[in-house]
Amino acid sequence: MAALRQPAWPSRVRFVGWAAIAAAVCVFSWMGATSPPSLNRPRAVPVDEIASELAMHAPHISGRLQDGRTYHVSAQRATMTPGDDRIMRLSAVRGDLKMRDGGEVAISAIRARYDRTREHMTLEGDVTLTRTDGYMLKTEAAEVWRAPDGIAAKSDRPTEISGPGGHARAAGVTVAPGLTTARLLGPVSVRLNEEPQQ
Repeated sequence: MAALRQPAWPSRVRFVGWAAIAAAVCVFSWMGATSPPSLNRPRAVPVDEIASELAMHAPHISGRLQDGRTYHVSAQRATMTPGDDRIMRLSAVRGDLKMRDGGEVAISAIRARYDRTREHMTLEGDVTLTRTDGYMLKTEAAEVWRAPDGIAAKSDRPTEISGPGGHARAAGVTVAPGLTTARLLGPVSVRLNEEPQQ
């Protein structure tokens, strides 16, 4: 049985193939060279000349407050303007924080704006604060910041609070550092739940 022979490639095709490989090696070697930049090499273009915003998908951060309590913040998307890393815009944001009494609180919103220098977050759209003891606060916009005594919050928009003790509506709310005590503002209506009889 005769041995199979490889087809003989024309010498021109072989030359072009080897020339392409050699050119690729030269280009990669030139790109990886450590020689100082010259006029023949492309200059690095600053990000703000080629992008109007930087985006991160599914960012999250976890940490520990000074008193040892843990927190976790996540979002669907985060964007920053190149050259200004102070302000971060978040979409579908959620934060979880351990409470001093051992419980947990979760804060969520459709979008948020975080100022890193002030440690201040403005939440907008379906803002919800939920505690593990069954209490829930809902409003359309709120501000959350780190105060000397812990995380604090406020809203000057209509607010509803519900939980095992009853239901309240107010024109706004301030939540003391530690997110333990809420003070209702403006016209307030309260409906208390009756204590179950034993």
